[in-house]
Amino acid sequence: MGLLKSSEQYTKEIIEKYNGLILPIGEYVSDNKNMFHQCTKCKFEWKIIPSNALSRQVKCPSCKALKFKEKNIKELASAHPNISFSDFKKVSDKVNAHCDICNNTWECTFSLVKFYGCRKCETILKHKERKDDNSFGIFYRVLFTNKKDKYSFVKIGITTNSVQQRYRNGGYVDFDFEILSQDNTTLQKARILELEYKREHIQDRFYFPDNVQFDGHTECYMVDTSTHTTSKSLIAIRNSMIENQNGVCPLCDNPIISPVCDHHHTGAHKGDGKIRGVVCSVCNSIVGKFENAFIRYGVDIETMPKFLENMLLYHSKQSPFKTNYIYPTEKPKVPKLMKYSFNELVRVIKEAQKIGKYKKKIPLYPKSKKMTKQLKELYEEFNIEPKFYAKKGKK
Repeated sequence: MGLLKSSEQYTKEIIEKYNGLILPIGEYVSDNKNMFHQCTKCKFEWKIIPSNALSRQVKCPSCKALKFKEKNIKELASAHPNISFSDFKKVSDKVNAHCDICNNTWECTFSLVKFYGCRKCETILKHKERKDDNSFGIFYRVLFTNKKDKYSFVKIGITTNSVQQRYRNGGYVDFDFEILSQDNTTLQKARILELEYKREHIQDRFYFPDNVQFDGHTECYMVDTSTHTTSKSLIAIRNSMIENQNGVCPLCDNPIISPVCDHHHTGAHKGDGKIRGVVCSVCNSIVGKFENAFIRYGVDIETMPKFLENMLLYHSKQSPFKTNYIYPTEKPKVPKLMKYSFNELVRVIKEAQKIGKYKKKIPLYPKSKKMTKQLKELYEEFNIEPKFYAKKGKK
């Protein structure tokens, strides 16, 4: 077993590895003991296990979330350059949007603004103005399955060629595809069908992360039926969900730290096994403890949402049930006199006894360590300031 490195050695290794972008905060204890680190760029602080920080390429969760946000803003600016909007934290947050073309102002989630643009401008009438609206077109739904990791997703689109020609050429060698449906119609009607599908399935939409090699748009949809994942496919799904969540945990509303795919457990939890979202590992543990407590104490877990809703009000400062009575164990703690402070008083009293200024018996150090009336009078008489323990026990 190697010698334990010092805090200075660990700090030096981190600075060299991350070029000063990440700095350890506090004292290094061991490779497996969580400690705070700080991003020098945005000053965000989060806990990392030192061994992970040295063996992996750790990134600041706050900077990562900001990168997701900037990417979404850039995509909206490219698709709808005439729309301005208020600030947001997550793509699911509501924003105040304004269209410079028609002077329309409305409120909705950022993702809807990015997806549809201005609802007053982006109407079906816009499609009718195109010259090729009555030409042949196909609206299709295709099921893609990764050959290696076996994860599946649905792609939709419009083409003037056959769907087979559309996907048998290009960068799709890592995927098998199956045509779920295709409507042979005009381009105008195909665009209407596509728009309707997007509106009806907006909750099923997600985007592939940048590291997934796939030609064409990264927008895709969850399959209509429940699909079992594998450990390898879970990584791609988790990364895409993190990007779709803009890097923010839906529970604590902060940048995700140590991301975990949270799912609704089957069995006693009465769940369906489906992934609910990507959350921080700590938040995932808290949810698990809540659910397990319901099961352990024989409470119907289906009442948990209502219980948490009530707890929100019950735990707030505006709770209608709160009183002005303080619980017995919450009384202010009586400070405990430090032994060395008592010994200092005894030393001064003995010196006074030698010269005949004090003739009474010196009191003993109280077993309870609490200041007695006699001791208080002595401290005042000899002009000594008593010192007390900050917490229970001797430090």
